[in-house]
Order: sequence, then structure tokens, then C-alpha cells
Amino acid sequence: MERNIKDASQEQGIALPAANATATTPSLDLGFVPGRIENVEVEVSVDATTALVDAKDIDVTLQESDDNSTFTDVAGITLKVTGAVGNGNDEAKAQVRPSRATKRYLRASVAVESGAGDVTAANAHIRLLF
Repeated sequence: MERNIKDASQEQGIALPAANATATTPSLDLGFVPGRIENVEVEVSVDATTALVDAKDIDVTLQESDDNSTFTDVAGITLKVTGAVGNGNDEAKAQVRPSRATKRYLRASVAVESGAGDVTAANAHIRLLF
């Protein structure tokens, strides 16, 4: 069952970085989650923007950490947004259910491809859904 209840206190966002750069959101702490971690979902999203150049990408990768300091990519969890001819991109979202092996802290790493245009007016988000 897809989760869809948002809690504003469990959401972090960041302006998209300039082309050929990477930025990360502040982290979310899964340590507060009551009950089973399998009862929440993590959503990553990128706002719509007309500035993303045709065939250029924005990649949002979910990262995890035990200590909120050293983060590693969560294998297989990347949202790829590609610019469409003359249109930029629509809002894009991906949801994943964490496993019991998921580390305590999660964040999103956002990479904008070289030559992708000035997408800095748009944002990327990470949020927990209940």
C-alpha cells in the first residue's frame, strides 16, 4: 500500500545546484519513527522547471548514514529527471519503503549534469510518508 500522509517536520528540501555540481539535503532522522520502519515510505522529488536543457539530467540519489556524518548511496535508489525538447521537466517523484537494514539517517544527493541550464530556481525534496 502506498503511503501518502505528509508530516512537514519530516521533510527537507534544497535548491537545485548549478550545472555540473552536486548538493545534498539536510538529513532526516529515522530514529523517531514509531513502530516498524516498514510502515513508512521515503519520497524524493524534483520540482518542475522549464530551464532543464533537452536530454540533460538531474539525478537524485538516496543516501544513508549511521552517524549523520558519513553517507553512502542506497543501492538502486536514484530518481533520474531528463529534460524534454523545449519543455524542461515536469515534477518527478519516486517512493521507496525502507528495510530494517536501512541506516538511521537519510538524505538526498542532487547532481545536475554539465550543460543542463540554470535550474537553481527549482528544488529537490526528501520526505517521510506515513
